[in-house]
Amino acid sequence: MKTDDLLLVIQFDRLFKDEPPHVPIENASDGLLADDSPGMLFFQNVDRRRFQDYVYASYFLGHARMRDYIIFDIVKQIRGSSVEKMRWFFQLDQPLDAAASEHPDSSGWGDQ
Repeated sequence: MKTDDLLLVIQFDRLFKDEPPHVPIENASDGLLADDSPGMLFFQNVDRRRFQDYVYASYFLGHARMRDYIIFDIVKQIRGSSVEKMRWFFQLDQPLDAAASEHPDSSGWGDQ
């Protein structure tokens, strides 16, 4: 884990210094976080290629609020995306195998 990752978690935490303790979101169907909330706006200015590092840092520090915001930001970015766009977003360079390509996405995440 890099020092920059820990600093980012601290910067995120300072956004909520006067807020009550965070109650982790148990179920995504409880609703997405507001796009204009300080936590969601925070992630508009970070390097998305490093989200995995930020998730590791938030787990290491036990920062559930940051994990929730990262997950909701990712959901917002990929909702309704094609498989190709999701693969680009998650930086998956390997092509899909033939069997995976033949099965449509029934989870509601693919093109509709």
